[in-house]
Amino acid sequence: MDTRKPKARSTQPEAIAAAVLNVFLRYGFRKTSMDDLARAAGLSRQGLYLYFATKEQLFEAALEHLITRTLDAARRIADQRDLDVEEQLLRVFQELQGETLDLSSREHRNELIEVARQTSGSRVANLERGFVELLAGILVRAGVAASWKDTGVTALQLAEHLFDAANGIKSSVTSREAYLVRLRTSIQIITRGASRRDAKEPGS
Repeated sequence: MDTRKPKARSTQPEAIAAAVLNVFLRYGFRKTSMDDLARAAGLSRQGLYLYFATKEQLFEAALEHLITRTLDAARRIADQRDLDVEEQLLRVFQELQGETLDLSSREHRNELIEVARQTSGSRVANLERGFVELLAGILVRAGVAASWKDTGVTALQLAEHLFDAANGIKSSVTSREAYLVRLRTSIQIITRGASRRDAKEPGS
């Protein structure tokens, strides 16, 4: 048993939420105790209860912190016009899902997603909607959406397809490296597929 006194940190609720995020990612929701969370925040258990009455409340705060940080980072990448579209999309997805791939097992990821939807469904929906809109904007600026125009597929539909593909890949791989390899292929299908199809049409 660790008998060391917790190291004092900022006691602002936002700072506490940031400090405990990795604990949830590493151990999942059910296996994480308030003692674990208090230790990560540098507080006693009693001190933690002054800010968050339940583990559920603290999880919601940690989730809100993750959503805000993720979208802010993804927007910064979307604004980097010196990146080619494939690299830009790949880096944006790394911001969305990379941390959970690094720190949590597939079992914990699925559990955390389930708990997040139960406790913070609207926050999760807002993250997904904001992320898909961000992807669609990248596809429009890069001219990818225009190359699909005659198929009737919109930028938003392409973005939704990429988002769903990334989630499917995440649920079936066991390493970050495998995730990125398969995700890059999915991105290339979207960014190169229409142009290659158009190039073949005259001779077909």
